Amino acid sequence: MQIRPKTFGENLNEWFRAMGRTWRTMLALCAIIYVPLGLLTTALLIIPGTLDAYFDLIGPDVELQTPAELMEALGPLLWVGAIWTVLQLVATVVIYIAAGRAVAASSAGVEETASGLLRFAWRRLGSGLGAGLILVVALVVSLTAVTLVGWGLVSALGADFLPIFLTSVIALTALTVIIWLGVGVSLYPQTIAMTDAGATESLSSSFRLVRGRWWPTLGFELVTGLVVSAVAQVLSFVLVPVLLIGLIAPAFLAVGYGLATMLQGPVAAAMGLAYAVWYIDLQARETSLTSNDLT
Repeated sequence: MQIRPKTFGENLNEWFRAMGRTWRTMLALCAIIYVPLGLLTTALLIIPGTLDAYFDLIGPDVELQTPAELMEALGPLLWVGAIWTVLQLVATVVIYIAAGRAVAASSAGVEETASGLLRFAWRRLGSGLGAGLILVVALVVSLTAVTLVGWGLVSALGADFLPIFLTSVIALTALTVIIWLGVGVSLYPQTIAMTDAGATESLSSSFRLVRGRWWPTLGFELVTGLVVSAVAQVLSFVLVPVLLIGLIAPAFLAVGYGLATMLQGPVAAAMGLAYAVWYIDLQARETSLTSNDLT
C-alpha cells in the first residue's frame, strides 16, 4: 500500500492509532524488559549502605561534610546510579527499535509478537548502542570544550564583563547547536529498525531526513513528549504513598524506585511509536514509499 505524507494533525492521529494497534504487544515487551530492570533497581538500592548515602545527602548534616567526605558517603549510591543509567539507556534503545519495527509491521499488515520484537531489536542493538555511544562522546567533548574555553577566558581576562559575556555567548551557541543536532539525529533508532543502516549511517540518515523539516519535527517531538509526560505524571501519583513511607522505612523507598523504573517502559514505548510514525512520514516525503518497503 502506498504511504502518502500526512499533515501534523494526521500524524498525531496515526500515533494514537499505532498505540491502539500495538499496545498489547508493546506492554508485553515492556514487561519482559522493565520488570526485571525494576526488580534489579530495588535489589541494588537494598544493598547495605546505598540508601544510607541517599539519606546522608538529604539529611541536615550534609552542609557539615567536606566534599571528600560527601563523595565517599555517596559512593555506593553513585555506583547504583551509574549501573541504572547504563541499563536504562540499553532498555530504551531496545524499546525504540522494537517500536519502529512494530509500526512498520503494522503498516504492512503483519502482527508481531513481543518475543519477535525482542529478537529483532536484539539483533540490531549493536548498531543502536554504537550510535548512542557516538552521541554521548560528542556531547561530552562539546561540553568539555565549552567549559575549558570559558575557564580559559575567565582565567586570562578575569571575572569581568567581557569574558563572562563571551563565555555566555559561547555556551548559548553551543547549546543551540547541540539542540539542533540532537533533533536532527533523534530518529536514528527508527532508521535502524526500518533500514539496514549501521551506527554512523543511521545518524546521517536521520539528520538528512529531519534537516528539511526540523521545526515540524521539533514540534511533533515536543507535543508527543508533553502528552506522554502528562500521562506518566498521573500514573506516578500511585507511587507517592510508597515513596512517603520510604522516608520512614527505607525498603519502601527502594520498592518505589523499582516501580518507577517499571513505569518507564510504557513511556519509552509510547515515544518510540511516535518517533516511528514521524519517521515514516518523513520517508514518504523523500521518496515513493509503500508499507512493504518498511519491513
